[in-house]
Amino acid sequence: MIPTTSVHTIFVIGNKEREPDRIQYLDTYFSDHGLQQHVKYVQPTYKDTIPEGLRQLYFSEPSALLGRPLKHSEISIFLNFLLLFETILRDYSDGYFAIFESDVRFELPLIDYFRYMEQIIQLNPPDCFSIGSGCDLIHDDVNTEDMNFQLFPSEHVRCMDSFLFSYEGIRKFVTYIYEFQKKNGSINQPIDNFFETFLKDNTEFVQLWVWPSLTYQGSQNGAYRSSIQEDTQ
Repeated sequence: MIPTTSVHTIFVIGNKEREPDRIQYLDTYFSDHGLQQHVKYVQPTYKDTIPEGLRQLYFSEPSALLGRPLKHSEISIFLNFLLLFETILRDYSDGYFAIFESDVRFELPLIDYFRYMEQIIQLNPPDCFSIGSGCDLIHDDVNTEDMNFQLFPSEHVRCMDSFLFSYEGIRKFVTYIYEFQKKNGSINQPIDNFFETFLKDNTEFVQLWVWPSLTYQGSQNGAYRSSIQEDTQ
């Protein structure tokens, strides 16, 4: 566990062989901040390595929401989160878990940020903190000129690049995924849209948007190239 916080582990959904520039940046950042021993890189699937059994189990039908089948990259991202969540539920029993996608770039010192989150956790622990700027969504009530921490409950999802999830929050979301698949036969949305559907269906789940953001999305802001939007399938 990271000292003086409830955070057990920092997970990065990324792969050194496929994303060397991203992982090199992250390795340097975590090493410079004395956190490398708390970091685990995981990427159980990629768009060309999706296990057919998992594809058929969760993504056998076209997406009704988007009006098209989900792209291979969207399926892979969803499965990476689900498989990581399942691992956390199996290997731990409590606490919080930082989960980053590989293209994040840090704007603030991570450990100072986590120590502020710890104050909130000790008072009234939420199910998750949204700690990245994602697609540059800003809460309506935020004062962007004030760089002190501000917290806003939200049913909207910025993106899935940067979160601090509680164990209980992960359990609630995974249970919803299982129940949705059983009822509907197939997942019909990318993970960020699906998480927003979950939030609207589970109003007792507490997600807090945090200002200022800890990270920004490198592929959104030109630091890295991403092919997801260019993929045709």
